[in-house]
Amino acid sequence: MQDLTLKEETAGILACLRAAAASGGAAFVRAVDEVSRERFSAAMYAEAVRLALEAGAHMRARTLAAEGARRYPEDEELAKMARILARPDVLDAARPADASVSANQEWLRRHANEYRGRWVALRTGRLLADAPTAKELKSKLKDRSNLLVTKVA
Repeated sequence: MQDLTLKEETAGILACLRAAAASGGAAFVRAVDEVSRERFSAAMYAEAVRLALEAGAHMRARTLAAEGARRYPEDEELAKMARILARPDVLDAARPADASVSANQEWLRRHANEYRGRWVALRTGRLLADAPTAKELKSKLKDRSNLLVTKVA
């Protein structure tokens, strides 16, 4: 009898969350915050994350995924959800921007009309080669390190 009550409770909670998700992100956030997640199973957390994403409540999806992964560390689906939705790591904010990227972009802005439809190879804002096809351009290049190779649109 206890199992039936738990199944009914689970079904009721999920039905409530589904209805709230259909009403949008704010409604879903209110509903999921009102529900006690103490008895949530791993599957319920995963479903709640999916519903949060469907409702557009992306930050709540992140929170639910992380909470579920902490409670059920052996659950691969929750671990994957938590990893995908985790806040991005800034790896090296102190490293200055690569000046060659800006130089290549500037070259493309200035010379796009001259090379439209052609493949170009640039290094630090300097044209190394151009060709009508990528294959032909590749054959013209000896040193291919630190290059921007692109077709000019």
